Amino acid sequence: RVELVKDPKLRNAATFTMLKDDRMCSERTFYQLLKNRKVLFAVYKMSHPLDQKIELKVQNTDTNPLALIQQVLNNL
Repeated sequence: RVELVKDPKLRNAATFTMLKDDRMCSERTFYQLLKNRKVLFAVYKMSHPLDQKIELKVQNTDTNPLALIQQVLNNL
């Protein structure tokens, strides 16, 4: 349901592709990421409303992006 691709150019950055997910869950995750002080950059995009695929790109200061996403999702 979630695919992870680490960014080879940026340290502590990754792109998460959420398959078969709605926009509400992605927006809530995105806004929780923005509240976190360790996050340097966060953006999400939905290619098409009928395509249930959302990409969430995250860069943070000192932790693994996967651990950060897991922490945010547990806090929802």
